Amino acid sequence: MRTIAKQLAVVTALAGLAACGATHTAADAPTSEQEAQPVAVVTGTPAVRSGWTSCEVDAPMEFAGPPPAGLTMPRLGAGFPAVAAVHCQLEPTRRTDGGEDLVLTEGRATDLTALLAALRMPDETSTTDACTLEMPWVPNLLLLDAQDRWIRPGLPADGCGKPRAETLQAVRGLRLTTVSAKVVRATG
Repeated sequence: MRTIAKQLAVVTALAGLAACGATHTAADAPTSEQEAQPVAVVTGTPAVRSGWTSCEVDAPMEFAGPPPAGLTMPRLGAGFPAVAAVHCQLEPTRRTDGGEDLVLTEGRATDLTALLAALRMPDETSTTDACTLEMPWVPNLLLLDAQDRWIRPGLPADGCGKPRAETLQAVRGLRLTTVSAKVVRATG
């Protein structure tokens, strides 16, 4: 009986010591599917292009889907004098006959204070915590200067390699004026 009690005390003490030194249990540890994705360090400046035409011509929507190109592009520096933001998005839209179309909408905004501040934020450091597997919405965003030159700025990433919440909030907060809306295809 003493031997069992002694062994039980040793096991309990070892378990207690192990628990004190651990910050995560095995159940809390990221799996291979959920490990934090390293945030790619992007250097340089976005390429300046001249003569903005439209979302359809200059910003095809493959930039809006995975892999999220906006997270792997050079970040906005202080050298580009942005006066407007263009947001290109594909949206399902109801027709008057009850059907549905996929519509490419080009929206433009000129109040850029919050957006420019958010785009200039640094990437967060990679996290050791588990990350979720879904990729949130990544905006197809461009900036124009007064001469109609444009850039596609990179988006700051969070510790899981997804767009920072501050950037997404700034894009959603833009007061966009619709410049054009074009039906891409009927969906229903």
